[in-house]
Amino acid sequence: MIEFWKIFATAVLTAAASSLFGFLKDKKVASSKYTEESLRKIYVPIYKILMENLNPMDGYEGIASRQFYRIKEIVNEHPELCDPKLDSIIWGIDEDIRFQSMNYNHNDNNLEYELFDENRKLIDYVLHAFNKTRKSLGLPADRLYVYPILRKIRYSKAVELVSYHKRRLRRKMKDRKKNQKQ
Repeated sequence: MIEFWKIFATAVLTAAASSLFGFLKDKKVASSKYTEESLRKIYVPIYKILMENLNPMDGYEGIASRQFYRIKEIVNEHPELCDPKLDSIIWGIDEDIRFQSMNYNHNDNNLEYELFDENRKLIDYVLHAFNKTRKSLGLPADRLYVYPILRKIRYSKAVELVSYHKRRLRRKMKDRKKNQKQ
């Protein structure tokens, strides 16, 4: 009789563990589908629009109102895929555009040449979310944007100063070797 209960307990535990692992696997698959869909429908189109304004010589200066309205249209088409932080950034820029249009007395010709997002909130967030989503799907991603602390460290003044002194020391060492050979 004891062996029957051992076998029964083993069967129950095996069935419970099997259904728990099946549930977790299904949840992960559904989550990755959602993540892939948000990458495809939200971040890639916004990324492409933001890269239109990126000049290799000048960098990112901001976006024009017509580009912003294209981005806002993408976000409005898929509100279920849009996260709250992106939504709040979009609304902040929308308020700036409305405020500027009131200053121009509803003349859209002047507003066309005005740049918004000079503080880089939108592009920084989209680059972070784009690369983080790609990394979570197993696609190649830029680590500097996935982990924002690495980007802050990489572009900090202290790191620039250390790398400058390092290069300067290397040049001095090369010059000394060169002078010793002569």
